[in-house]
Amino acid sequence: MIVEELWSARDEATLKAFRAALLRNDLAGALFAVEGAGPQAVEQSRSRMLGWARAIAGRVPPSGDPTAQCEALAEVLARENDLRGSPATFQNEWASHLGEVLERRRGLPILLAAVWIEVGRMAGLEVAGIGLPGHFLVRVGGRQGVFADPFSGGRILSVDECRTIVRRLSSGRAPWHASYLAPRSLPQITERVLNNLVKLYEAREARAPLYRTLSFLSVARPDAPGPLLQRGLVALELGAIPWAQRDLEEVQKRYAGTSEAATAAERLASLRGSLLH
Repeated sequence: MIVEELWSARDEATLKAFRAALLRNDLAGALFAVEGAGPQAVEQSRSRMLGWARAIAGRVPPSGDPTAQCEALAEVLARENDLRGSPATFQNEWASHLGEVLERRRGLPILLAAVWIEVGRMAGLEVAGIGLPGHFLVRVGGRQGVFADPFSGGRILSVDECRTIVRRLSSGRAPWHASYLAPRSLPQITERVLNNLVKLYEAREARAPLYRTLSFLSVARPDAPGPLLQRGLVALELGAIPWAQRDLEEVQKRYAGTSEAATAAERLASLRGSLLH
């Protein structure tokens, strides 16, 4: 494995941009970094969202009614610009990339929700991400607001309908928790996007993109040893021995006492043994 194929200067720059976006609570910036979008593409995407936001702001009544706010968002985003979901997108890498979702007007539920969140913010509206198990919604209008499903064109949902979604997607196995309807933070949203990409690349056995995605995930979840351990193991598979050793040693040191640290220690011992022969 050539090192440049696994991690390039551009990857390093986008990871730095990702870290900076997390610090300034910039959801779109973080997602553009994950995508690896260039400055021109980012500018075009932000301009497109700003145009939608201006159209929405002009249709929101001064009363601040959450249902009216949600209707304005749905009218502009879903009905006029055809931003909605399609099951056919689920196995596509681009469906997790904000810029491409804006261009194609299709994407995963969480990416469509991200568009609603960002455009809503630009329009002066409070839109939060709501992460149900297996699906992603938004809440429009603050704590007393309404829940909506961007994947279904912005359909407004009751709490009972949210329960039904969880019951259906889990085949009745997942118990309902009120915490499912709590707004998700920026790190939580980006973590979920990255986990979707990890699953996609694992299924394809696409090791180099998997390594890159795990690098972003380890930044989004610095408290979790799993992404760093998996990145080290991927590097090991690809024959990038110094990089694998670096990650495994960091896991062993930083997360001492965890099962991940024990796994790292085992792999390091095996690696050192093989290098001695």
